[in-house]
Amino acid sequence: MDAINIEARVFAWASEADLKLPPMLLALLDGKSGSSAIVPMAGITRIGSYTDGTKLMAYEFAYRLAIQLSASFDDANAEAYEIMRSWQTWIMAQEAAKNYPDLGAHCSNYKLELLSDTPIIMGIDESGIAGFQSAAKLTYNDTSEVLFF
Repeated sequence: MDAINIEARVFAWASEADLKLPPMLLALLDGKSGSSAIVPMAGITRIGSYTDGTKLMAYEFAYRLAIQLSASFDDANAEAYEIMRSWQTWIMAQEAAKNYPDLGAHCSNYKLELLSDTPIIMGIDESGIAGFQSAAKLTYNDTSEVLFF
């Protein structure tokens, strides 16, 4: 079986998003206002299998954003949600276009879905920087161990 670095593949694919998102890091949100990251939620999970050896796999990841919240009546807080919603819209557009990360020749029959239809606030630090998150799940068939054709 050919090993792939799914985190690197998902990050490269997500980095192609033509959005006005802050530059993304992989797996690390540095906590500065305006930083963002693609963060693995769990490893690759086997969620089923077929008699021929095909495995149904799932990989969950999240887009995270750190942004300074505002205590005034300006648009800063609404802008944070707009950034998060643009990510969610992009994820749904990728599913509609059948545009998925390239996980190799043995992977097919992809499905991409959001795990929540509303971005969540993960927390707010003492300086007022909030962490937002929107998670997604990629499911696919892995035929790397198929017993027969």
